[in-house]
This record gives sequence, C-alpha cells and structure tokens, in this order.
Amino acid sequence: MNRWKKVAKKTPDTDRQVIAFSGDTESHHICLASFSDGKWWAGHRMELGDVTRWMDLPGEPKDFAYWRNRLSKWWGKRVQDAEDAGDWLKGWTSSNAQLGRKVVFYKDTSGKVITGLPENVPAPFGYQKIVCNSALEAERLSGLQRRQEQSEHRIEQERRGSIESEFQREIRSELHHKMGNARNNVNREFLRRALERNEGRRDPTAYERESYLHAEAHEDGH
Repeated sequence: MNRWKKVAKKTPDTDRQVIAFSGDTESHHICLASFSDGKWWAGHRMELGDVTRWMDLPGEPKDFAYWRNRLSKWWGKRVQDAEDAGDWLKGWTSSNAQLGRKVVFYKDTSGKVITGLPENVPAPFGYQKIVCNSALEAERLSGLQRRQEQSEHRIEQERRGSIESEFQREIRSELHHKMGNARNNVNREFLRRALERNEGRRDPTAYERESYLHAEAHEDGH
C-alpha cells in the first residue's frame, strides 16, 4: 500500500509521474505531477509550488493472465517439492540406502536412546552421538528408542493407575454407603445408576503411544 512521503525528507528519484499534494490542510490541491531540476511540474511543464507530500501511483490492475501465471509457478514449485521429498524418502525402502540427510541419535551411559539434533551440533554432556549413514542404521536405533519409550510409558501408566485405583475405591465405597442410607427409592436408584456408571467407566487418561521417525511413518502410512 502506497503512503504519503514528506518532500522535506525525500523526493522522487526520477521524473516519473506521481501524486503530489500542494498547499495545506485547509486549502490544498492534489494532482499528477513530476519532479525534475529541483522543481515540481504539473501537466505540460507547468511549475507547481508548495508541494509538501507525494506518493507513487498505484500499480496497474492484475489481469487473469497474470494470476494464472502466478498460480502455475506456485503449483509447479509444489509439485517439484513433492517429487524431491519422494526421492528422499525412497531411501528408507532399502536397507543399504545411504541417507542424504543423516539421522542423529544420542545415547547415555544407561543405554537410553533419544533423537538428536543435526550432525553439526555436539551431543550434550553425558551423551554419545550416533550418526546414521544408512536407512538400516536409523531404523534399528529408531526401533530401539520406540521399545524403550513403550516400556517407560507402560511403567508410568501402571504407577498412575495404582494411584487412580485408590481414588476409585474410595468413590465406590462412598456410593455404596450413601445408597445403603438413602432416604427414599428415588435417591437409592440414582446412586445405584451412578455406581453402575462408575464401575463401567474407562480411564480417560489412559493411552498408548508409539513414535516413529518422519520417513518411517510416511512409509508405514501413519
């Protein structure tokens, strides 16, 4: 979007036509003008005085051919990017394929494997950097990392479940107590249904997880 420029700060660098603002806010004139030889000119070399601001002319409207050309270039780049990505991912279908972008893992003294940063970044203190040159190496370490994460996740779920089960036991005990001391059948039926729903309730926080490298997930359809 074009904006007014103050003449005191900047003037046009060529004698092209621009929109000039002359006068003050109470009495002013706006017209097409040009700036050359240190003066402002309107029309056929008619000198224009007291110009305080100016702005470039807006660009001409873009026709259908222009936007079609822009869209064609954009789509062509998208197609090329997809083809380049497909060529890179094909390396994962062969066990001896060499990777253009090497996958890096870190391993600590306990043998735990985590995904690392690019090859040029040093490993954190206490970790060994493992650079995978082939798809086979990357898939092997990715599988090891996945099994370790699943084991850690299962232990964490069991620990959380043991805490949750104690809460659930207390809730069921309280519902049984209130149902046995209900004042009428309506309250008793309400508590019975609440107990029934609680018994069949699935833990909404329980879930399974499985992580893949991006290329592995693409190949497996994830």
